[in-house]
Amino acid sequence: MTKAVAAVPAKDYLEKKIFEPVAKKTMMESFDKEEYTPIVEQIDSEIVTLQNFRADNEKPFSENSFANASRYNPILLNKIDESIKTLEDKKLKLKEQHERYSSDSNVKSDFELCDIILKDGTYKEADEEDDDDDDILAKVCMKGDTKNFAYGIAWENFEEYDFAGAKKKAVEYGNDFPEPYNSGWMLPTIEQFRQIYANSHEENDFDLQGKYWSSSVDKEKGGVWYFNFDTGEQECTLPSNKYGIVLIRKLAL
Repeated sequence: MTKAVAAVPAKDYLEKKIFEPVAKKTMMESFDKEEYTPIVEQIDSEIVTLQNFRADNEKPFSENSFANASRYNPILLNKIDESIKTLEDKKLKLKEQHERYSSDSNVKSDFELCDIILKDGTYKEADEEDDDDDDILAKVCMKGDTKNFAYGIAWENFEEYDFAGAKKKAVEYGNDFPEPYNSGWMLPTIEQFRQIYANSHEENDFDLQGKYWSSSVDKEKGGVWYFNFDTGEQECTLPSNKYGIVLIRKLAL
């Protein structure tokens, strides 16, 4: 089971995790602001404090010819220098780890059908062991000719809504997700439903059964289209009728 991973690991090695691009960027920005930058600033502050302390303790020896500088001064100043060097080494090590982790080496550049995006920003291939439904953000259900066109289907078993309720659910869905997936969810169009339906019959399983609202409105009939995922057929009906919904969102590639 894939677990949430801290943006910069404390250990000297990196556990191999593949991240969805914008989710990785968002995690890094949050970590830099809340964790990395404060640590670096604290190290810098400690170095300045030691440097000032060194200068304050060096001055009396250099100005007082009667002070036993040959015995006490080098011992004290060397200890301070060693402490400064230790902090500088720690800061360099932290920077190296940060740069290593913030690179694109563990970012997914493209997705395949049925790849799973988890809520912590990591990704899993379709044939990997299933996670708890609560961990899953979306499953890739549709792809275009380029990597910039991939849609994730919301991993929810939604109850039935009238059309107004379905649209409201799409607007509200994802509020608790990390950016950018806390907004932008929508009902599929009929054309998108056809593509998802076709993909589901190519040894892909999107767990869709029954009738679902489409975002497509038939202005001439004064109704709204729905898609029957059991038969692959579309029909127009009254907005007051109730059907299930699924939500899709373009992945942030």
